[in-house]
Amino acid sequence: MTDRLTVQVAGSDLATMTVIAAGLSAEPGLEVTGLWNGGDRPSADVVVALDLPPDQLAAADGGARIGVVALGPRDDRAAMLTAIESGARAYLDREAAHGRIAQTVRDVAAGRAVIEPALMGALLRYVVDRRRRESAELQRLEVLTRREREVFELAAAGMDKHAIADELTISPETARTHVERVLVKLGVHSKVELAAIAARCGLLRGSREGA
Repeated sequence: MTDRLTVQVAGSDLATMTVIAAGLSAEPGLEVTGLWNGGDRPSADVVVALDLPPDQLAAADGGARIGVVALGPRDDRAAMLTAIESGARAYLDREAAHGRIAQTVRDVAAGRAVIEPALMGALLRYVVDRRRRESAELQRLEVLTRREREVFELAAAGMDKHAIADELTISPETARTHVERVLVKLGVHSKVELAAIAARCGLLRGSREGA
C-alpha cells in the first residue's frame, strides 16, 4: 500500500457523493480516484458507500480485498446490520463529518472494523432481538417432518409443485399434498405466508424482518 490511500465514493445520490468526495480529497493522505457506480469492480483501497443496497455492498469489497465504509441512517438498525453482513468493515451515520469519515477510511485500510460506540449498543440489541424472534419462529417448524421441512423451504422460496417435485424427485401431486400439509400444520393459507415465516426464521437469502 502506498503512503496515499485511494478512495472511491459509491452510491446513487450524485450530489451528496460529490460533496463527500470533495471533502475527502482535502484530507491528508487520501486520494479520491472517482465515483463508483456499481458496475465494474472498484479499484481503490477503500470504498465509501452511501446507502448502497446489499448486493452492491457485497460487490464493492472485491471479495474482501477492498475495505468498505458504509454510510447510512443513524437510527436504522436493520440497515446497519445488513451493511455489516454484506461485507462493510465500518458503518457511520450518513451525516458524519468528512474528518470522521477520513479517519474511518484510514482505520479500515489498516484492517480495523469501526462502528461508532453510540451505534454499537443499538446494533447489539437489534441482533439479540432478531435472534429471539428467529428462535420463536423456528420452534413453529418443529411440527413438520423432515420432508415437510424441505417442502416448506422450497415453497417459501417461490417454487411451484412441479419445481418442488423435480428438486425432491417426487411426483407433482405428492409435492402438492406436502405443501397442503405444511400450510395446515403452520396454520397459514398461502405460500406468501410461508415466505414470511421463512424470512422471520432467517431462512430466506437476504431477508431482514423490519428492514
